[in-house]
Amino acid sequence: MATIYDLKPGQVWRDYDGFLLRLDRDVPGDGSAWYCDVWCSDHWSHEDCRIEPSDLVARVADPAEQVAA
Repeated sequence: MATIYDLKPGQVWRDYDGFLLRLDRDVPGDGSAWYCDVWCSDHWSHEDCRIEPSDLVARVADPAEQVAA
């Protein structure tokens, strides 16, 4: 499980539901929430989804880098 001190923009995490999320930026006025992008098949979807650090279970490699290779 991640803590707010572990998180940085650009990191990719898997959440409890199995989704891949890339941290974009912290939510202004919220001490812990982050806006994130969601991995959709072969690209990042930029929808400003919000995530709490407690929902992140494992840090993983960025799949976009693997697709490009």
